[in-house]
Amino acid sequence: MYLKNYTTSNNNLIASPVNHIIPIDLQIDQKREIEKEETATISITPRQYQIDCIEAIFSWRARGKNRLLISIATGGGKTVIFAYLIKKMCVRTLLLCHTKEQQYQAKEKLEIIAPELTIGIVNKDHKEFDRKVVISSIQAAKSPATMSKLIEQGFDLIIIDESHHAATDDTRRLIEALGCFNSNSTQLLLGFTATPFRTDGKGLGEVFEVIAYEKNTKELIDEGYLVKPIGLKIATDIDFSKVKTKDGDFQAVSLSQVMDTPEMNRLIVESYIKNANGLKTICFGTNVQHAGNLACEFNKYGIRAKLIHGKMTSKERDAILEEYKNGNFQVLLNCAILTEGFDSPETECIIIARPTQSLGLYQQMVGRGLRKFPNKNKCIVIDFNDKNHSICNSATLLRDAEEELKDNTISTNKKLSKPLDREINQELQSAHLEHDLYGESFYWDKDGRTYTLKGKDNISLIVTPQNGKYYRVIFIKPEEPRVIIAKNLDFSYAFSIAQDFAKKYKKDVFILKDKDAYWRNLNKLGYKNSFDQLTRGQASDWIDHLLKQ
Repeated sequence: MYLKNYTTSNNNLIASPVNHIIPIDLQIDQKREIEKEETATISITPRQYQIDCIEAIFSWRARGKNRLLISIATGGGKTVIFAYLIKKMCVRTLLLCHTKEQQYQAKEKLEIIAPELTIGIVNKDHKEFDRKVVISSIQAAKSPATMSKLIEQGFDLIIIDESHHAATDDTRRLIEALGCFNSNSTQLLLGFTATPFRTDGKGLGEVFEVIAYEKNTKELIDEGYLVKPIGLKIATDIDFSKVKTKDGDFQAVSLSQVMDTPEMNRLIVESYIKNANGLKTICFGTNVQHAGNLACEFNKYGIRAKLIHGKMTSKERDAILEEYKNGNFQVLLNCAILTEGFDSPETECIIIARPTQSLGLYQQMVGRGLRKFPNKNKCIVIDFNDKNHSICNSATLLRDAEEELKDNTISTNKKLSKPLDREINQELQSAHLEHDLYGESFYWDKDGRTYTLKGKDNISLIVTPQNGKYYRVIFIKPEEPRVIIAKNLDFSYAFSIAQDFAKKYKKDVFILKDKDAYWRNLNKLGYKNSFDQLTRGQASDWIDHLLKQ
């Protein structure tokens, strides 16, 4: 069952968006580090759909359902949701994650939202079982010794992150051992995933009783929580009907035979140069060999690119990811290692050089580039398709969630635009199709590591560093005390809260604008004034100019 827009009058999670006002000198220097340290607690308000999700969980449990699946698209803040849920229930909780990075991300959010709870980590390096909340890696939990210790704890709430993996035999055995399938069990089992379906025939319905709540990618884009995708489809003469399939998707070896060719790799690099040159980009290849060949091709064209793969040590992978985040190179190549558990909001382009029939895999890949970041109002998505557009592409993200679950292919009747230069593409008859279905965003001024959103009447919203790696969000209005919206957050979380505050509470102050929109570029006609200050003659000239475009 699919619940949409579930609401309730009992929203006791809703808190005041700002509850901490500090009267200090209003004429602060925004360029310097703010030294004054506040002691009061900052309350961070969850988004309305996050509140609705938690209330839906309690509603289904009241109806006797104790094994619930929650589908929240990548970038929708599922970690925030289960952190608030854990805080609200305040029971012994086991959180199962797939990677070390996911464990520590969850711990960080919990420490912000529920600092009163004790939190333990269980993996190969830590065995902290005696805490209110235990965050365990699934790999560690499957070992007999660790599983035995977890069973002894008698958890009331069990949460599985990335739960589309829960139907595998070994994960299901773990869930059964924890007692979730006992007929008299009062445990609450929750699975959180961005993709509540599988292509390998293993049904999540064997583990979970109902989809309690769903928020899809399109809804998050429409509501302004994710950036708009700019889809660029490169249609070629490749015939994917000849590629072998396995578990509902293309077989990697067979797919690489048509994708990992000198002509195709050159086309992929040239498409990047023509449409996204200089943008921070994650590119997905068909396998490690293909991703490595693409890295060589990018570097041959003078574009800094590096490969990351599963056989690297965690130290090697972390070093490359840190380099990418710091802007030391432009294109990060991989085949599947970055589909889950990696967040880089700075990413502005995704290249799908690994065509897929799996909607879940496609959403995971594109989702790496849809998170918000200052002055990022779009993400270019470059797909490589056959001319029939019979596989997942960027338009897939815009479909209704119920339709997505029925079918994972899509077709289009849109006309193809001008093809690539013939000398670039001797064998692959390719053409571009670009579509932009979404609108505008805020524009942030940057000064060092501080970002400022300016509004009317000298009002401003600031995301500024605090204590090294952490950030705080400050709202400033002349002749009034400044307001601390949030503090002690990583940049991504702080910026997300700032965006929500500007959009929801001060949308009449912070004007949405698209700084790249052609009609806003008045200086092209020599006008220095804003659009609403044009004379009638200037407006007439401007209209004539537009009509000639």
